[in-house]
Amino acid sequence: MFTRFSFKRVIFVPALFFLLSSGFVWNTGCSYSGSGAKEYKDFYSNLGLANAADLEKIVFRMLDKHQYEIVRRTNSQEKIYYETAWRPRYPFDDEVKLGVSSARSRIIITARPRDFGGTGTFTIYRVKFYAENEVRFSDTSGYTRIPISKKAKKYFRRIAGDIRTEVNIEHHKAR
Repeated sequence: MFTRFSFKRVIFVPALFFLLSSGFVWNTGCSYSGSGAKEYKDFYSNLGLANAADLEKIVFRMLDKHQYEIVRRTNSQEKIYYETAWRPRYPFDDEVKLGVSSARSRIIITARPRDFGGTGTFTIYRVKFYAENEVRFSDTSGYTRIPISKKAKKYFRRIAGDIRTEVNIEHHKAR
């Protein structure tokens, strides 16, 4: 017969150990590096659902609005991928405090099928936003990646939010 204590010991403790040892973390989509590290180098956000035609219009319009130029794109039924050129920018205040003299950023938007439509219907894609950030310190000549600063997160969160809003508007129009 299981007592309350033995239930916790037999079920709860191993489950908790598994979650903690596997690096499971409840992530709200603010930032993510993919490595499980505590200090993230990239920004990541889910943007919602869209079909390929709407997504293309939105991505081109919104990245142009934020002055990013698309330099690479692929579009297949398995994956849609947009990558911008590195865009030079002034360092944020919190980056300057670290000794950063210049910075640059690029955006990658990916979409993978949520489900495939039947004959004559559109495939719906899950859209994700990634932002990469590189900085140059006054005493070095090359760019390097460092954990993303709070002000850089705020900057990327605003861009991702603008795109998410457009994706959600188009997705609800299609319904």
